[in-house]
Amino acid sequence: MLAQNDVLLHVRISRFAMKLFRFLPMTAVMGLIFLLSHTPGDSLPPALPGLDKVCHAIAYGTLAASCLYALHPVRGKTSFFRLGAAVVFFCFLYGLTDEFHQSFIPGRSPSGLDIVADTAGAALVVFIRHRWRHIDISRSGKALGRG
Repeated sequence: MLAQNDVLLHVRISRFAMKLFRFLPMTAVMGLIFLLSHTPGDSLPPALPGLDKVCHAIAYGTLAASCLYALHPVRGKTSFFRLGAAVVFFCFLYGLTDEFHQSFIPGRSPSGLDIVADTAGAALVVFIRHRWRHIDISRSGKALGRG
């Protein structure tokens, strides 16, 4: 029979494992961005002008969404504005390192406009999540007779 301390330890480990599990999507997105950035320029298909910026915004928007998912347990302990700003800043920094990484790949070069697209994609997702959160709150208030 398990002692009470053993049960508490098991519960703590389970909670830690769940928190760690929430970081897996973020890690996968970061790995995918890294792999795509590691592709030599001559291996990339030709694209319409500006399409690469849309792809950057989508990739970093996905990274921002996965960061928000990973940090969801923290949300109750800090304001969403601070959390969102930290996520956008993290995506900006990752985009910066991604462009630096591309400077070493044949046929690729760093671009400030890519960093702008990365940051814009992340900021857009954070903004949409913030608005969605307010819609959820107002709907739940109406459902409880507060609205």
